[in-house]
Amino acid sequence: MKSYKSVEESLSSASVKEEAVAYWRQESLPYQKAKSVLDFLEFNQEESAHFLDVNPSTISRWKSNNGILSKLSSKMIYDVNELIKKGISIFGSEQQFLDWLGTPNQALGNVIPKQMIQDPNGLEYVDEALDALAWGAII
Repeated sequence: MKSYKSVEESLSSASVKEEAVAYWRQESLPYQKAKSVLDFLEFNQEESAHFLDVNPSTISRWKSNNGILSKLSSKMIYDVNELIKKGISIFGSEQQFLDWLGTPNQALGNVIPKQMIQDPNGLEYVDEALDALAWGAII
């Protein structure tokens, strides 16, 4: 498992301001930077392909050539990175957050949050569930 710190360092630019501008522009990421997020979430190649909305063979090409993700795929990485930061902040540790991501959640219809974040709409629901936890809701 990659530590959160390595995920954050991988996505970070020289300064916070530059990172914010890159996020706003939704600049395309090299696969190696995206891979740190995928590794942290323990996504296999199939899950990574589904998450990035590409064919698994595209993942293989990106691995061998350090390909560049599309803006849409890069946006998913940026968005999930924000979710990871929020989750670790709420749970207090990377492992507790990963455990929560892998456990069926009643507030999410008994679906596993890790499965839901592979879709932009599901990502929103998981983000809302984390917000509810931050405000003290028991879910």
